Amino acid sequence: MNPEFQRYMWLELTAHRLLAAPALISAFFCLVYLLNPNDASWSLAIAGYWLTIGLGVLWGARNASEAVIGEVRAGTWDQQRLSSLGPWAMTWGKLFGAPVLVWYSCLPALALILFGATLRWGFIDAVGHVLLLIAVVVFAHAMGLLLSLQRTEQSTVSASRSMVGVHLLGLSAGALLAGPAYSAFVDGWGGPVHWFALSISQQWFTYLSTASLVLWTVIGCYRLMRTELQLRNAPWVWITFVVYCMTYAAGLAWANKAIAMQIGLDAALSQIAAAALTAYFVAMALAVMMLFVEAKDPVEFRRLLGAFQQLRWQVVVQSIPRWLCVLPIAILMMWVVLSLDRVHGIFCASTMAFFARDAGIVVLLNMGANRRRADGAAMLYLLVLYGLLPTMIYSAGGVSVDAWLFPSVNKGALLAVAPAMVQAVLVWALVAKRWRALGRTVIGP
Repeated sequence: MNPEFQRYMWLELTAHRLLAAPALISAFFCLVYLLNPNDASWSLAIAGYWLTIGLGVLWGARNASEAVIGEVRAGTWDQQRLSSLGPWAMTWGKLFGAPVLVWYSCLPALALILFGATLRWGFIDAVGHVLLLIAVVVFAHAMGLLLSLQRTEQSTVSASRSMVGVHLLGLSAGALLAGPAYSAFVDGWGGPVHWFALSISQQWFTYLSTASLVLWTVIGCYRLMRTELQLRNAPWVWITFVVYCMTYAAGLAWANKAIAMQIGLDAALSQIAAAALTAYFVAMALAVMMLFVEAKDPVEFRRLLGAFQQLRWQVVVQSIPRWLCVLPIAILMMWVVLSLDRVHGIFCASTMAFFARDAGIVVLLNMGANRRRADGAAMLYLLVLYGLLPTMIYSAGGVSVDAWLFPSVNKGALLAVAPAMVQAVLVWALVAKRWRALGRTVIGP
């Protein structure tokens, strides 16, 4: 048996808990039965559903996130990293071991859900609902573990101080899936979902989407665990995930013109342009996310630059920032949009130019003396640049600063792109200056 999983079983499944958990849950279901004895099977199933969501998502996500951050706070994480366990064994041992008491407590509820749903929807659909609920709970646990690993990768000090934020994010992620799953459990499945040229039943579309989301989250935990165990990751899995997200969203935009119109597209825009524009913005959103989430250590930048100068391509591939890996794919989508719809293609080019400027600001602040608060300071400055400053200028003089402080959708190519590119060049010039200063500090005059 996995030693990490076995350790959690010994810690969590004590004799007192093994007896107290079924007793409390049985008392809860007895109360539900007494309150509504006429439709007992369905009432118990509904109560079991809410109990599983409450225990699995609320309590389980907390335990999963504590699996790493708790070790950091207790000062035992470094010892675990030096153990003989590999990254996959450590990942699934913590993912299923930390909330093992939660799963033990949810077993009676899952049995009642299966029984009540069988009487209402039939056995096959009941099994589907139970498996979907289990997938939602696993996703919440994996998100809690993923977020805690991400915080630990950035800084063990900040990780030990960010428990509330990690818990809330894990809870929010689980709640996003729990709502639609519960709606389908109570009201049944709706009509088909259109994705590209396919028409898929909502039931199977939900099953496949949830399963893929759980799979990607677990893979993310495994990849971050490899990083924690001082193993290097190539970017190919991350690039595959980006392409998957782009394809998933593009398929919905292709098949549903309403989605395209909701994000500001002209109704006459072609399906290909709508799909490409959606894929572009998904890629840019992931790039922005990784720009703030990924650690931006000057030592890693120096390692990357040194490997590039020495033509050590394997090290270059392993060290390249993940947000930078997204840009070639986004540029390809931008070119597709530009070739089909010039107005929105120029808007994409404008957003790309502003991203170059914003990335320079984030990197510049992370090369300062206080790197721990650099990302927070960068977010504050960008909020001022995108929100406060344009509003003040427009309110004072009625002057619009689109293309100067935020992307423009109604200007020509030169006027929409050039101002942001000038700002990006200036910011990256400051990055280069600070980089040389850091080099002199380390190496000496």
